[in-house]
Amino acid sequence: MLNNSTPLIRLIIALSLLVEESIECQQPAAIYHSALLKAMRKSGLTVRPRPLLAKRVNGRLTSEHTPDFIVQNKDGETVVVCLISSYQTKPADVEEAQACLDAYRENANGLLINFGGEKLLWSLLVHNRRRFYSFERSIA
Repeated sequence: MLNNSTPLIRLIIALSLLVEESIECQQPAAIYHSALLKAMRKSGLTVRPRPLLAKRVNGRLTSEHTPDFIVQNKDGETVVVCLISSYQTKPADVEEAQACLDAYRENANGLLINFGGEKLLWSLLVHNRRRFYSFERSIA
């Protein structure tokens, strides 16, 4: 299913795999956050770490959300990235990632990356409709 995703999403997932391989054992999400931020910037991507996104309805603030990154490539493609480090991805994790994508208010895809299990897991959120792809890689 990775072939159906965009070039930026494929690059972020590839960098996530490299980060996963470079870090021994399970670590807190902050460790993966720092390593992935460094890898994405080194690859030439524009990265905004932990931006505060305000969701407004009829001009009134309804909620605030903070994804781990907003990433953009030179072609203007944008991805809102949320990281977790949990044994399994829970519906609440997906809902929060979707809320971050909704609060961004611009044309972007969302990517939820879970570093916490035995395999790297990711969910792709596309333009305010949920469409999920799973890509698993064994730590072995």
